[in-house]
Amino acid sequence: MTVNYFANGEGSLSIDVTFDSGKILHFNEGYIENGYALDLIIKKNEISKTTIFINLS
Repeated sequence: MTVNYFANGEGSLSIDVTFDSGKILHFNEGYIENGYALDLIIKKNEISKTTIFINLS
């Protein structure tokens, strides 16, 4: 699963994923702000960040 997130102001991002088996994964990016784009890859054992950048358009 891939999640695309685009910030609309200052803040932070936390994602908790719960699988059918009951396993829970947690991801916390910390500080983000307007214009940041973040792509996450959710796998059975991890949540990883592929990119974080400032979108100026």
